[in-house]
Order: sequence, then structure tokens, then C-alpha cells
Amino acid sequence: MNLSSLLTTVDLHLDKRQFQLALDVCNLIIESYPEDFRGYHKRSKVYARFQNWQSALDDIDIVIGYKSNEPAHYFSKARWELELEDYSSAVFSFKKVIELENYFNDQYYLESTYFYLAIVSFYLNNPADVKEFCSKVREDFSLPFKDKLFSRVSLMSWASGSG
Repeated sequence: MNLSSLLTTVDLHLDKRQFQLALDVCNLIIESYPEDFRGYHKRSKVYARFQNWQSALDDIDIVIGYKSNEPAHYFSKARWELELEDYSSAVFSFKKVIELENYFNDQYYLESTYFYLAIVSFYLNNPADVKEFCSKVREDFSLPFKDKLFSRVSLMSWASGSG
């Protein structure tokens, strides 16, 4: 199989929730095409499905080494750092997303990034930052994280009561 076919096969396994098969194909891609970052990128996603955050982070760091101007890679990096409760690194990575998103003017990750920064600020017990970051998202915005559903309303309520 060529690289394109292997990458497609990973996506098909992920769609079918066949994570071990997806991981096996990713490892084959990396072994066969070690200089192509896409194998590491796919494997990072697979590791995240297994909730193996450190391995996902290690692979996304390799991807960033190849392609450091892609906001989506920093978004993934920040998410894995957040899962590992490495809040200061997550803040740095989320702010890198904002820096790159402003350059590329792509709104997809921007609102989620501000909201995750609000969640990090919640975990760091920083109500002023929660308010600042929540002010940049829609009032009805919410995201699940660590078996909780965080909403802009609930974070702003917490920040107002804490600040």
C-alpha cells in the first residue's frame, strides 16, 4: 500500500472505532515513511482515543517539529497538556493557537481555544482570567471536559462569585 492508502485506512479504522487496528497502521506508516509527519499526526489522534495523553503529546510534538505554523496542531497539543493537568504548558499552547489563528483568520479553533483557556483558568483558580476568556465566546457556548460539561454561564457564575 502507498502512503495515501495507509492514511485513508487509519481514518476508516478510526471511523469504525477500531483503535488498535488504526494504531497498527500508524506504526506501519511511521516505520515505512519516517520522514512524513502525517503518520505521527494520525497516531497522536489514536493515542488520544486510548486516553494515552503522554504518547499523544509526544507525537504531536514531532508533528509540530515538521509543521510549526498549523494552529490545529497546537490545539491538539494544548488539549493533551490539559488532560495531563500541565496547565502552564496548556496555556502557552492555547495562546499559540490564538497567535496563529489571528494570522490565518480561521475561527474554528479560536472560540474553543478561548473557552479552554477559561477552563484552565478555572482549574488555576483565576476568576479574572475566566471572565476575560469567557468574554470572547458566545453566551451559549459549552464543552465537555473531564466528565463535566462546562458552560460559559457556569464559568462566569463561578468567576463572579470568586472574584
